[in-house]
Amino acid sequence: VALSSMAVVNVRDAVTEAALCVSRGVLQSCAALKTEVETARRQIAAEESTKSKSVAKQNPKYQFCLQQEARAKKDLEAQWELTEKVFNSIFVHRSRDFYEEVRITAMRHLLTFVRFDPVHPVRVDALKYLGWGCGDYAAAVRLESIRAIQELVQNPEALPYLATFVQHFADRFIEIASNDIDDNVCLAMIEAMRAMQRNCLLDTLSQDKLDGVDVIVFDPSATLRVRQEALAFVM
Repeated sequence: VALSSMAVVNVRDAVTEAALCVSRGVLQSCAALKTEVETARRQIAAEESTKSKSVAKQNPKYQFCLQQEARAKKDLEAQWELTEKVFNSIFVHRSRDFYEEVRITAMRHLLTFVRFDPVHPVRVDALKYLGWGCGDYAAAVRLESIRAIQELVQNPEALPYLATFVQHFADRFIEIASNDIDDNVCLAMIEAMRAMQRNCLLDTLSQDKLDGVDVIVFDPSATLRVRQEALAFVM
């Protein structure tokens, strides 16, 4: 007996959305806890720099900071473990789901995971999913992935961690910009590459590769908006 008249895709999409939304809240809490840990460590270091460690240990403020650091660190580790389980058991599988709607939902939430890492400003191991999303056979998924890349490239703290990612997927980015069958995807990719260009992320690419974008300016089959964006890239 069917438990629901909802289609499988709707159930998957709803469950994926719910789980990833919960993870977003937990990751926001992780970010706050990370700040608490860093603040407590600075206060501990300040106490130790003004007096000997043995004297500092007798200071109630020093003891309080140690307790704060330990509590925040413990909570951070527990919450990070939870988000790791969600990422590996839900996002990774749903990002390759048969249904386009589910993959779109997964990619829409990916940036939340990319933006937080306990150590670095960016979760480097999650970037590859953005690159893979750009190669999805559904235009809507490609567009969602490219928009996430556009937003990420605007973050100055993330830039040092994006160079390897851009180099690895550069050929795919250029192919999408010049040959994607969807004009909106082409346009979004060129806009993303312009942002990369402004932030020196394309400096290591050869001119021969970049010519793949330049030729769009003279492509009569491209829309005017796409050609204008390509011209701005050339300039």
